[in-house]
Amino acid sequence: MNAKIKYLFLFFLLWGVNNTAQDIIVFTPEKSHFIPSNDTVLVFAPVSENKVPLLIMLHGYSGDYNQWNRLIDLKQYSENYKLIIACPDGLFDSWYVNSSIVDNICMEDFIIKTLLPELSQSYNVDTSLIFITGLSMGGHGAISLLLKYSNIFKAAGSTSGILDLRPFPAKWGMEKVLGSYSASSENWDKNSSIKLLESFDDKNLRLIIDCGTEDFAYDVNVSFMKKCKELRIPLRFISAPGSHTRNYWSESIKDHFNFFDKIAKGKNRR
Repeated sequence: MNAKIKYLFLFFLLWGVNNTAQDIIVFTPEKSHFIPSNDTVLVFAPVSENKVPLLIMLHGYSGDYNQWNRLIDLKQYSENYKLIIACPDGLFDSWYVNSSIVDNICMEDFIIKTLLPELSQSYNVDTSLIFITGLSMGGHGAISLLLKYSNIFKAAGSTSGILDLRPFPAKWGMEKVLGSYSASSENWDKNSSIKLLESFDDKNLRLIIDCGTEDFAYDVNVSFMKKCKELRIPLRFISAPGSHTRNYWSESIKDHFNFFDKIAKGKNRR
């Protein structure tokens, strides 16, 4: 096994006609103690002699590392926008948090301490331009990670994100990683994006969120938007007809790519 690949169990490299590499990386618990089982990461990287931006894309509850690639052509997006795209596996229902009740479910640490360093070492990443976005559970993960690590991420996005976990105390496996809301409300508070805003003072924060008006997550997205306005935190908020569906996400994510691209090119005027 190649000694240069520190955290990897498996590394496949496929070359496409557009000179964009498609890699599948598998991290093992033996090499990263933050995860209880293998975590597969799908990576698309345009061939470039220059450093390029990195976009982390997080899937939703019950999805996997390939969810985004089933929704849109990631290879084409990587080539068109000239950025590296990495899609980790959120282990079905990890909610991208460090669990307070399960020792080896620390997805927050996995992304920050294992995944990002490995990507920066293995690819030509411009570390000043690291973006993150996601859908539903992944939208929660993307926004909460930016709010916790604004020194790492340049901007974040969420489509149909669960930006306040607390209204859904018995949903989607959250209790498995956070404990019951009645017994561990502080864990829910410190991991809910809307709550994290209250202690955030970086006015250079760059955020884009969107949600369909028929989506069950619409109310928490509107509340998040209002909280940003109250705290004078810049936010691009998009509200459009749609629900919690793949058809909505495959269209809405285009705005995120354009938003990140403008930032990368220094043209963002918010």
